[in-house]
Amino acid sequence: MRNKLLIIIVFGLQVTLANHTFAQKIWKFKDSVFSFIIKADSVPYFDNSGYSYKAKTIDIYKIANREKVQTIILPPDNVIESYLDSFRIFKIEDMNFDGYNDIRLLSEFDVHMQSYFYCWLYNKSKGVFERDTNLETIANPEFDKKTKMVEGYERIGFRDEEDKVWKYGSNGQLILIYERDVNADITGDSTIITTKKRVNGKMVEKTVTEKFE
Repeated sequence: MRNKLLIIIVFGLQVTLANHTFAQKIWKFKDSVFSFIIKADSVPYFDNSGYSYKAKTIDIYKIANREKVQTIILPPDNVIESYLDSFRIFKIEDMNFDGYNDIRLLSEFDVHMQSYFYCWLYNKSKGVFERDTNLETIANPEFDKKTKMVEGYERIGFRDEEDKVWKYGSNGQLILIYERDVNADITGDSTIITTKKRVNGKMVEKTVTEKFE
């Protein structure tokens, strides 16, 4: 009886998902100056077992007078899983340390639980947010306001990982100043750690091997 009931529940869920109209999703965020409204379409999985979101636009309004200042059309290849909390999806913070908040939207959350983002920096003179594709290559980005450094961390495999640190140059470009790669060697009984540090404008490399205990 329990097995029959389970089959009926599962079948009912599949029918519900198959016949469900996947409506538009709206997220709302704001800081002290702007409000951000993100609109997305829900997209069912191929087997109708669930769904994800595909963000379409970000509408940006001035809070003071409710004037719309910008609509950002999003790249079509973004995927936002429906189980993710909103704080993982959209971030408002100063990413280039110029004193103005910038924004980023989740573009990918992969199997290693790594986050990649579409990024826009605020252009004060134009009063709009402009896309920065350099920041979009950084996995799990963190922005240290004290040191004015940008940090990224990427797990490539079970034992393989990579840390990187950048700083902004005088013309606003990102400069890699530190890199650490950890990889298991071919025998699997030790780890190869390669670090690179920028010294006098050049990256100086050092490699060590550590045995597993």
